[in-house]
Amino acid sequence: MSKILEKLNTDRILSICAILIGVMTLIVYYVQTRLLMEQQHANVWPCIELSGTNFGDGSGIKEDFKINVINKGIGPALIKKVEIKYKGKTYNEFCNVYEVATESNNYSKSSLEGRTMASNETVNPIQISLSKEGHKFAQLFYNHDSIQTKIYYQSVYGKCYVSSGFDAKELPDCRDLEKPKK
Repeated sequence: MSKILEKLNTDRILSICAILIGVMTLIVYYVQTRLLMEQQHANVWPCIELSGTNFGDGSGIKEDFKINVINKGIGPALIKKVEIKYKGKTYNEFCNVYEVATESNNYSKSSLEGRTMASNETVNPIQISLSKEGHKFAQLFYNHDSIQTKIYYQSVYGKCYVSSGFDAKELPDCRDLEKPKK
């Protein structure tokens, strides 16, 4: 027992304690840095929602139909890709679906792909009058079996998301954001 005590002098005990304190400090800094990074990502989280809106002239008469895409999140959303499925085909703009579904081209449009949407910004990718064609398209839009929409977007830190209606999900990786090569 005395040989063990001879080997464990005060200097060695202090050295071992210093090494343990250094390792524990390193672990604390690592955990703290991870928490700060997660907080930074949460502070710029974009959340895209898609909805259709009827609005009128204040008298209760509905004259127009428009699709609203709004960033309900905290940070900007970088719109990378839009997929609108209708009758087995995929389109990247609502105006293309409108033209196929109604054989009309009477609308106003705004593109989504490539756009950066600020927090609380709303974009109307299509606005149409509630004519016969407009009613037909509005009914198709509200019938989720007819038209399915996915909007793929990124945060400023490169996290990837997909939104369909009011359902936004983080993607495990960004492969789905890449456009297919033609």
